[in-house]
Amino acid sequence: RPTEAVVRPDKHFNTVLYTGNSASGRSITGLKFKPDLVWFKKRSGGTQNHTLFDSVRGAGKRLMPNDTASEASPSDELTSFNQGGFTIDTDNFQNENTKDYVAWCWKAGGDSNTFNIDGVGYATASAAGLDGGTITPTGASVNTESGFSIITYTGDGSTSSGVTINHGLGETPAFIITKKRSSGTTDYGWSCWHKDIGGNYGIWLHLSNARNASMWGGHTNISSTVFSPPDLNYGNENNQTYVNYLWSEVPGYSKFGTYTGNGDANGPFVECGFKPALIITKQLNGGNSWFMMDTTREPTNPAGCKWILSDSSGSEVTNNNKDFDILSNGFKPRLVTGYHNDSSVPYLYMAWAEVPTINLYGGQSNAR
Repeated sequence: RPTEAVVRPDKHFNTVLYTGNSASGRSITGLKFKPDLVWFKKRSGGTQNHTLFDSVRGAGKRLMPNDTASEASPSDELTSFNQGGFTIDTDNFQNENTKDYVAWCWKAGGDSNTFNIDGVGYATASAAGLDGGTITPTGASVNTESGFSIITYTGDGSTSSGVTINHGLGETPAFIITKKRSSGTTDYGWSCWHKDIGGNYGIWLHLSNARNASMWGGHTNISSTVFSPPDLNYGNENNQTYVNYLWSEVPGYSKFGTYTGNGDANGPFVECGFKPALIITKQLNGGNSWFMMDTTREPTNPAGCKWILSDSSGSEVTNNNKDFDILSNGFKPRLVTGYHNDSSVPYLYMAWAEVPTINLYGGQSNAR
């Protein structure tokens, strides 16, 4: 990846807010890119599962991040990824009349062919340079500039400590989410690996559980070229299909790490190297939910009065709490809570940028 310029965040990640109207074929705009991953959540008007769509599986292929359900193929939800946004239909998951929604959107490598690297499509994994692992991907969309990759594959039933799959990033992933798509056998849900989680540990995205000590035996294989899926029953059952979302760190754009809460309103400073646009936190060893806060829903500072839990179907929580100071180079917890600042408790965090701190060219940004 070139180091002479900073990735321009709003060309690779952004958050869109809108109000549903139940209209068919509704176009939602507001992005400066064509998204490859869109994660929806209804904010108001009662419970509703999260929904997630990506360009590798194809528009109309739904997964639900707070649920173990297999991939579904609704015809009346997200129907296309567009330059500058996406099209939705009449279903209440994304377009119930008068209800408020949030959509978190990432750009990967496009969808012009089965395998896509930085906007160039290839018909085969070999042509895209994505072969060489013990399992060859069945589809891919890779953005090496922003460090984001979507990879699909079919499990071969091997013990995952010996399984490798090419991710195409050219950098070692810092955060991986894996979900089984097919409906055969038991679906264990959403397995996550984080560079700072330690040992064979993984953690569930759809649950508030503490980290799982036996989820990711192949973690030592994760490199700048390949990754290993979670262990057999979680991510490599024979002839079952899977999707993976992988992020590597990009200075000024994304950061994945840990911090320890201090149980004080003057919480620990977490340096990111940018002003965060989206922050996700998860307690490592306890039963608190994944906490999601973005500066589009919450543009004022201190922030955190409007938050969503990734493992819950509940509406957006709105209160008078001031959970975070959102700073030009990171964030600081300001509330004593199990979600992100209990005393002496370790937390994972994932953050994507609104504005990079660094400007390598003086007065004018040359960020891409």
